[in-house]
Amino acid sequence: MSRAFVDEDSEHQEELPEIPQSHNPGYITPTGYHLLQRELERIENVERPPLVESLESGGADSVEAEVRLARLDQRIHYLHARIGRAILINPADAPSDHVHFGSIVTVRDPSDHEMVVHIVGEDETDPDAGKVSCFSPLAKALMSKAVGDVALWHRPIGDVELNVINIEQPPPEE
Repeated sequence: MSRAFVDEDSEHQEELPEIPQSHNPGYITPTGYHLLQRELERIENVERPPLVESLESGGADSVEAEVRLARLDQRIHYLHARIGRAILINPADAPSDHVHFGSIVTVRDPSDHEMVVHIVGEDETDPDAGKVSCFSPLAKALMSKAVGDVALWHRPIGDVELNVINIEQPPPEE
């Protein structure tokens, strides 16, 4: 469980809630897995030690530092759980003739607008960078499609047909 922090006025300790864990399988690319590991190492070895030292020496605002430490411990707990549940899938091992986990897919909508999406695990999603969860409606619509196929993307604002125009695999990871 995450560390408690102290309410300055009441001296009442309150625990931060755990970060919710997904119930979906923990599929992740090697790149995503290494990013989680690096974040965990950075928090445990770079961010947390000086904060603990400052608290122990009395050199930090104790309430603010306790809250920050509780949040770091909460994130550490979350990262350990996600790394422990990770199911590593290397997209380079799969054929590139059909869309699958890790594929980089170019689609065209009926308005001739093209969109490139990279299908990744939940911990890797970044919509601004075109990285969508393999559990998203868009990824589900594209899975197993080939170039030339039409995918029906079910959206809250209405369904749209997407023509698959290109499928790529990310370069092999070292």
